[in-house]
Amino acid sequence: MTHSTLLSVVRLRKGFCLVEIVLALAVLALALTGILALFPVALGAAADSGSETHAALIAQSLVSEIRAGRGSRRVIYSNIQTSPREPLGSGKNSTIMLDLKKSGDCDRHCLVFDGDGGPAGEIGPEAYNKGDSTGSYIVVVKAAYKPPPQNITQLGINIEWPAGARASCRKRQAFVTWIAPDV
Repeated sequence: MTHSTLLSVVRLRKGFCLVEIVLALAVLALALTGILALFPVALGAAADSGSETHAALIAQSLVSEIRAGRGSRRVIYSNIQTSPREPLGSGKNSTIMLDLKKSGDCDRHCLVFDGDGGPAGEIGPEAYNKGDSTGSYIVVVKAAYKPPPQNITQLGINIEWPAGARASCRKRQAFVTWIAPDV
């Protein structure tokens, strides 16, 4: 082939062939699939992060409420619903408190908190296991104490979510705070 023939062949080929276009689209589709697969993972991580932040804030609030109390009966929250299913103002409000009984006992409460981190009530063992609570978080508070004057020596707070799930299916975050005997 002469130089002028090669130039004419090169001039005739001005676009892409079908094979090149198909390969380019396949590479693009593979790259986009990988990128789009990351979105659900990122959304799940963001939701988990938000729930863990709420759990930490609830635990901090609870520790502050308990530390503020004195004596054998410590009010955690007052004037809240006894059941998350009862509307506010229904006359079924109560006070949740830790009753410090005798040395060696461990007082355990299962509290329900709403999605905003506010207390919604207290539930019993059956509701805790079944997950028939309408709140967003279940907080299990365990306190160890010694007399006199019945001060809390150890406080364990476990926060679980979602509250509507069975106990075995919930995510859990454990918070343990030691409180000095002279509190």
